[in-house]
Amino acid sequence: MAPAGVRAPRAVSGVRSLRSRLLSAAALLGAVVAGGVYLAFEPQESALDRWGFDVVPRQLHQPVWHHIAQLGDPVVVVVGTVLAAVWALRRTKRRVLAVVLVPLVAEVLCEAVLKPLVGRRLGGTYCYPSGHATGAASMLVGFVLAAPRRWQRGLGVAAGLLSCLVTVAVVADGQHYPTDAVAALGLVGAVTLSVDGITRWTAARRVTTSDTGGLC
Repeated sequence: MAPAGVRAPRAVSGVRSLRSRLLSAAALLGAVVAGGVYLAFEPQESALDRWGFDVVPRQLHQPVWHHIAQLGDPVVVVVGTVLAAVWALRRTKRRVLAVVLVPLVAEVLCEAVLKPLVGRRLGGTYCYPSGHATGAASMLVGFVLAAPRRWQRGLGVAAGLLSCLVTVAVVADGQHYPTDAVAALGLVGAVTLSVDGITRWTAARRVTTSDTGGLC
């Protein structure tokens, strides 16, 4: 049983960490929602999109962008998430839960909530936020969450670069406006902070409760 003087700071630190993560998640999600509200009334190409296309012009004749974008294909995302979950099984159930929940929650919010509510279309299909960018980024986050702590920094950098590459690919391939792709990264960031923060806090609370013999 941990001393009472140790348990209290640990609990306070966990609550502060959770609050900080949730506030950051709320800011990211708020930005995505605010963009969606604007685009629901002004769905055409925006000034930000025009600037984005100046940086990443459409390159429909380059199939490499289409192949890169397929990293966010639903089948790839499901297989990748399963592999990450199996890897996380070697550590804790909390990590497995986070690995599965991040892509699941992100995809549901993207495909079932935001896309139909915003109603922005490109090529006849809903496009805000980008489903492929959401799927790829959330799957890659799963591998970072599943990894041993000593590997997470390096994997986090690699996952971030790959997510940005898919974001560029869906724009260059003509599948999305730049704001659709950026919104997907914001959505995944918000979901990751929320899910990881809540699962961490829940696990820490269980440890604290165990240390106090079931009392809190």
